[in-house]
Amino acid sequence: MTNPLFKLLIGFLNKPKFVVGFILSLVGTSLGLLLPQVIGKLLDITFLTEIASQPLLLTGMVLFFVSVYVIRAVSSYLVGTCGSQALNKIQKHIYDHLLKASVQELDAYQSGDLASRLTNDMSIVLNFMTVVVPNLLLNVIVIVGSIYFLFMISSSMTFISLLIVPVLLLVIVPINAHLEAYYNDYQTGVGEISSRISHKFVHIRLMKAFRGEHSEARDMGKSFDHLTSNYKKIIGWSSFQNTLISSLMMGFIILILVLAGGEVARGTMTMSSLTTFILYITQLIDPISDVSDAMTEISEFRSVSNRLMEVLKLAKEDDGKDYSSIESAAIRMSGVQFAYDTERILNDLSVQIPSGKHVAIVGPSGSGKSTIFSLLMKFYQDYQGSIQIGQQELKDLSPSQVRQMISYIPQDNTLFHGTLRENLLYGKNSGVSEERLYEILEQLDLTKLVNELEKGIDTKISDSGTGLSEGQKQRFNIARAFMVDHPIYLLDEVTASLDSVTESIISKAIDKFTAGKTRLTIAHRLNTVREADYILVLNKNGSVSDFGKHQQLIQRNHLYNHFLSELQAAG
Repeated sequence: MTNPLFKLLIGFLNKPKFVVGFILSLVGTSLGLLLPQVIGKLLDITFLTEIASQPLLLTGMVLFFVSVYVIRAVSSYLVGTCGSQALNKIQKHIYDHLLKASVQELDAYQSGDLASRLTNDMSIVLNFMTVVVPNLLLNVIVIVGSIYFLFMISSSMTFISLLIVPVLLLVIVPINAHLEAYYNDYQTGVGEISSRISHKFVHIRLMKAFRGEHSEARDMGKSFDHLTSNYKKIIGWSSFQNTLISSLMMGFIILILVLAGGEVARGTMTMSSLTTFILYITQLIDPISDVSDAMTEISEFRSVSNRLMEVLKLAKEDDGKDYSSIESAAIRMSGVQFAYDTERILNDLSVQIPSGKHVAIVGPSGSGKSTIFSLLMKFYQDYQGSIQIGQQELKDLSPSQVRQMISYIPQDNTLFHGTLRENLLYGKNSGVSEERLYEILEQLDLTKLVNELEKGIDTKISDSGTGLSEGQKQRFNIARAFMVDHPIYLLDEVTASLDSVTESIISKAIDKFTAGKTRLTIAHRLNTVREADYILVLNKNGSVSDFGKHQQLIQRNHLYNHFLSELQAAG
């Protein structure tokens, strides 16, 4: 009950339905505890004669037996569905929390590991809530009720029977401690393997190009071997625990039968009472065994719940709805410093970008060009210094507000699994009209391509964009970014995968879409640099080397001229 995830699940539980199911469980199990009493009486000749002479009584007994199992079935269904519904809510809750977690927090996790926590780990939670917990409740009732009736028959033999409890605890507790550690290691291994497989198959072409199949098979084989070795330990300890418990139980049952046989021989117990006592002892075997198994399941649940609660502890982005009005799309960065862990990327960066202007950002690899975009998008917020949009400090604006006013096109041409329409009308583009959609496609020279597809705009694509060239994927990414008008655009060299003819068409369309808007472009092509209103030149250490127009920088900045010479040499 102190487990945080379990407490959270209880909070999501349909309590009225659960209470009804639990009461029915009590009723069904309580009635079931009377079955050995009834069966024991069948050995009494007087009782048998009475039943034979009263058909209604016999019918009532049959209905009694049937009703016990019907009530149990209904109660298990109600309790089980309550657990399933609670799990559904917690799954949505965790996924929603993940979506709202900051990029900086999520960077610490592999995507496959997060997927494993929401699937593999959740399946264990589902089993725990719908099977383990309901059965545990019923088994506890059976055990308590059976012990009560055993005391009514013979207190001395019942005391002897209960000696098994501390013996079982001495077996279960230390073994479960080992099992919990192994389950935690196993689930971590599953997450790592899932992440690696997902990553490798996304980049299967690169793997095959370098003939990496054998090394991948060898490395992944080691991971599979480690997982199997860990699972063998789990199976080994579980089997040892179950065997030891079963042996102890059988030994105690034999001891009780010997003692009970002596009671009958001395005449202090009737055969009817002996039969009833044995039935109650037998009735205890499965519940005690199930409770023992539940202890293993609880160890596994505790292991995965720690992994799931770790996700829920990730810091969420502030998504305040009290938006401040922003009258200008000018961007000012003053004394900005930022580091990934201990590696300093931006160093006292200061620049003022006028509203409505196109600024190209150039600099050597690692100078912080993409980091500037990440800060403006509020993917990372632990920078020092000041960043302003208009007259508003970026730190005073919510991530939602910032991303509503900025359109960002990353360098990688990412398309989500689904149709082209779903990709283009994703998220904040959901309200775009058909007219606007096809207008953008026309401007980016995509109409013919879409019409040639079997299902047009409703053609499904994979998450890797299989079936489309890199240039086509890039154009669809650009189209998605321009579906809605934004005051600010961040473009990470979005024409890099295009041929010169297509680049010219797309560049003109981008110029049209961004006319009068603030536009920052990470530039790797000479045309992009020349056509910009201003160029921001960054040093290797992430500081500003210069800021000005193309002709001005040619005359005064050595680093910029070196950059231009490299571009000319490249193409």
